[in-house]
Amino acid sequence: MRTFRKSVVRKTKRLFDHPGTSKKLAAAPTDMSQIQQLIEMGIGEDVAQIALRRNDHNVEKALEYIFSHDNIVESEDEGVAPELPPRRDPTDDLEPKDYSREIVPFHQIPHVEETAEEDLMEDSNMHEPQLSYSRFDLSELSAKQTVRSLDPPILLPSHCAIDIAPLLTILHAIPQARDALLTGTKDTYEFDPSWYTGTSKKTSLVEETQKLVAFLDGSTGRGFNTISSLVAGIPAAIASQLSGSSRSSDDSTAVGAFLEQLTQRNPSAAETFRMVATDGEESEPMYNILLGVGEPSDTCVDIADGLDKLLWSGLSDGSATEEVTYLQTISPVVSITCRREDAQSGTGLAVRPTFYPHRYSEDNLENVKRIHSRALEAKKESQSLFQKRFEMSNFQGVSVTKLLEVTVGHFDDDAKEGVKELRKLQGQYLEAREEIGVRIDQLEEMMDDVDVGVYGPEYNLKGAIISPTEFYYNHHGQWLHVAYLDEAPVSVDSLYTVRPVAEEDVCEHAARGSDQFDAQEVTLIYATSENSDVPSVELPAPLKAFIEEDRKHFEELLAEEEAAEAETENLIELDAADSDEMETENTEETEATAQATEAKEQDGLAGAEQPQR
Repeated sequence: MRTFRKSVVRKTKRLFDHPGTSKKLAAAPTDMSQIQQLIEMGIGEDVAQIALRRNDHNVEKALEYIFSHDNIVESEDEGVAPELPPRRDPTDDLEPKDYSREIVPFHQIPHVEETAEEDLMEDSNMHEPQLSYSRFDLSELSAKQTVRSLDPPILLPSHCAIDIAPLLTILHAIPQARDALLTGTKDTYEFDPSWYTGTSKKTSLVEETQKLVAFLDGSTGRGFNTISSLVAGIPAAIASQLSGSSRSSDDSTAVGAFLEQLTQRNPSAAETFRMVATDGEESEPMYNILLGVGEPSDTCVDIADGLDKLLWSGLSDGSATEEVTYLQTISPVVSITCRREDAQSGTGLAVRPTFYPHRYSEDNLENVKRIHSRALEAKKESQSLFQKRFEMSNFQGVSVTKLLEVTVGHFDDDAKEGVKELRKLQGQYLEAREEIGVRIDQLEEMMDDVDVGVYGPEYNLKGAIISPTEFYYNHHGQWLHVAYLDEAPVSVDSLYTVRPVAEEDVCEHAARGSDQFDAQEVTLIYATSENSDVPSVELPAPLKAFIEEDRKHFEELLAEEEAAEAETENLIELDAADSDEMETENTEETEATAQATEAKEQDGLAGAEQPQR
């Protein structure tokens, strides 16, 4: 059996295949079953394709179109794919953005960390922008310039661990996720003053993650931290996945790869992030659901619809009734990464603030099968009625309706018994056709109405990673938007901005995607609703001691800077006093000289005025 991950990717590509590109959109393909229906009714394949295409792939409308047109041929420009409309400017339907600075591409973000793998090769087929990275030395910032403002502390991103800084910030704000990341703590965490700058000795991935989670509690007084030390602990096996060099080219995600490696090294955290998917025979753990998304349709408008098609496609088309993938184990924290196949950013589907992952559980599977079974039965009956109506409407290519009209109209004497019977037959015929049409409409509604409905506990949206430059997370009930900036480091405010937003803004932006560049997949993090009320536990004693050491070190740096500033001010004051004293002495000397000169001049004048003897 195919593994779940690979089979899901194959299903996704089949279900959401987008025949065009970001520049052109090809016409929607015609369902071969629709063409076959018309062929079985004696209609040529070419005529069937043209009629279906000109009537929105509706078999009934296509039949009526064929009956009312004698010569159906394809026009010269009919096969040309239409141009996509210009990409919608999201600013047209949003409130003016309240950014204090412009959000900039990720390649201009300040970085100090070393790469996990210096020789990472970029995949030539990837849809990511070709990123280069400028690096600012954050050690140039004084301690005073890094003091935390009113905003919560933030982790700065790394180009070799895309999405991990936003991910940890989001998970820290979810009590159950934070507590899971802090399980399995060490007895001691050796404090190194260079830890903050990312130049301390290499430790484990779990240890560095726990230090950063503890830092996000905010007790150190610092406004931000890098993830440089964590990057140093990233296993080489997932370096390309986390850096983005294999992004959009396989079935992996940075979020899934990171959580998998983390929980393998810290099994006590696994039940919070690990799901298990199965088809009843083989099972596979999942740490992130990858959802490939093509063009939205009438039956696929939001994330839940996309997952329905991803997992239950065999039920909806009748190709699989027994072997169906479902979630055997569902974790309290669920992440979904949406990757579009048209080189655009965003989910491409509507994002809801609530999610019910247990609809994909084994307990709900029988209910799902019944619903899809009814839809399949309705589809079969509808096809049968289409065939019956066509047979009623045509005899050897001649329209029965027109034949009856002509026949009745041929007789002048309406009083004749045969004409009355013929008119009665015509009425019964038209009534039967109308009844079939009404029943077909009812069946089409049944086929469309395959909503499984709400099932299981409610999960709430807790975070959304829009791109490497921006993300949203729910901080104690308030949604915050974080944008990384590209200015040279002079203070906390020069590195990022944080602003409060409404939940509907988060959902809209996640669906729309990045405004900076294309092909940016979006990751949504959901957690059980109880996480809104559960308080976080205190830090384990060893981590608390480590953070206390960091706080003391930071306070010492601040004290040293204050002392240095005070000493500088004293020197300036002393220099000013010496300068004033010297100026006073110079003034007095100048005045004395001037007085002496004046006295001498007066004596000279007095001598000149005395009479000659």
